[in-house]
Amino acid sequence: MFRFIQDRIQKELTHFKRLPINARNLLLSYSLFEVVYPILVTFFNAFIWRNSQGFLSVAVYHISRFVSLPVGFYLNGKLLRYFKISKLYFIGVLFIGLHTLSVILSKGNSYLYYVAFGLVYGLGGGLFWSNRNFLKLRETKDSNRNYFSSIESSITTLVGIIIPSLTGWFIVFGENKNIYSTDTSYRILAISVLLILASSGLVLLRRKYETPSVNRVIIKKGSKNWLSVRLIQISIGLTNGVLFFVPDLLILEGVGNEKVLGFISSLVAIGTALLIYLFGRLSSSKHRISTFSCSIVLNIFASLLLLVFPEPGGYILYISLVYVSKAFIWVSAVPLIMSIIESEKMLDNYRYILDMELFLNTGRVIGIGAFLFLLLYFEQVNAIVSIPLISAVFQGIIFVVAISILKKNKFKSI
Repeated sequence: MFRFIQDRIQKELTHFKRLPINARNLLLSYSLFEVVYPILVTFFNAFIWRNSQGFLSVAVYHISRFVSLPVGFYLNGKLLRYFKISKLYFIGVLFIGLHTLSVILSKGNSYLYYVAFGLVYGLGGGLFWSNRNFLKLRETKDSNRNYFSSIESSITTLVGIIIPSLTGWFIVFGENKNIYSTDTSYRILAISVLLILASSGLVLLRRKYETPSVNRVIIKKGSKNWLSVRLIQISIGLTNGVLFFVPDLLILEGVGNEKVLGFISSLVAIGTALLIYLFGRLSSSKHRISTFSCSIVLNIFASLLLLVFPEPGGYILYISLVYVSKAFIWVSAVPLIMSIIESEKMLDNYRYILDMELFLNTGRVIGIGAFLFLLLYFEQVNAIVSIPLISAVFQGIIFVVAISILKKNKFKSI
């Protein structure tokens, strides 16, 4: 048995080493970023919720950052004419870390305050995500992109097993034992986030990555296949925007505190990690559409359960299912979109990275905007259990239209 496990691990390591060294280096940098990502999203949501005691502040913060993110992408395209891509990547992660520390150290608690910090995060996040997405496109090929994306997603999921539980335990432990306050724990976490993010950026500074030549950053007239990408990005954004905070708010409002939030987040990640890795090892480009489709169906089913069972047990079941759905949507959609970018046969691919981000965040803003509308006119609980199903249904409709365009144009990778 031990021999079998040893041989299996060795086989997987051999397969991993077939990736180019720059691609492996990217995975190392991304892994460090993923270590702090649960803190940047899940526990940052908890911090805002704790300070404001309401859903509205959390939604306002996120809609502001998603409005600002494409601006950061546009700014990065201009800066790439003067600076190396690895340096801008480093500045981006540093910006995110400093932003997190600033919010937690600050004493502000108004809607305008959260709007301002959301806009600031979007600019720094734009520098990071634009260069991260471009480097992934540049350093991978269609033949290894499923595998690269599955490794990336598996790392995210595995980190999601450990970090949320540890973070939630750390926040609650100090206050329960009268060792340190909850505010102090958030400050310690913010400093840790800054240091780890800086390390993530330094990993890329050690190696040479080709900086793209960016002549234009706007696509004036895209192909029919590119129209399908825009629709896919909007469809992903519709659900992705609300998933940045709805699961966390369901746990905090209906189940418990940060410790419970961390435990549940870790628990639902365990099975997903193995499923995602197996997908990357065993799948090919022909499985992307079917995987995406099944993920949408699962998302709709989970959202329907949440609406029918608006109670702690229903919350946990919804979060478990939607976690799997979200992971498989990304791991199937990203390789597909990158294949379409390569099929456009343009030397300057950065404009496509910016364009897809613009439409992704358009979907996110629409989804969160719909949630804000429901918050203003309905009770909080009704709003939070209704918006996942609304966004999931529209995601499915838009996705069907997008795929019909690709099939009509006989795109080779579906």
